[in-house]
Amino acid sequence: MIIRFVDISCFSQEQTLGFEKAILFCIILSKEYVIDIWNGKAIDYDNDEYLAKELKVERLANWLADYINTR
Repeated sequence: MIIRFVDISCFSQEQTLGFEKAILFCIILSKEYVIDIWNGKAIDYDNDEYLAKELKVERLANWLADYINTR
């Protein structure tokens, strides 16, 4: 996973909701998964790598938001 802090102050207030900074979470998917998607293979939603990782990142983002808000 890659986490980056970025300046978003150059965007409009409407886009940023008044925030000047953002935290980006990047998840790394397996080469096989990306190739399968590229080749149009059907996704098995009961065993979807992207969904599983997205849910983990969402939990991390929620935890981080709670942590920042308490500080």
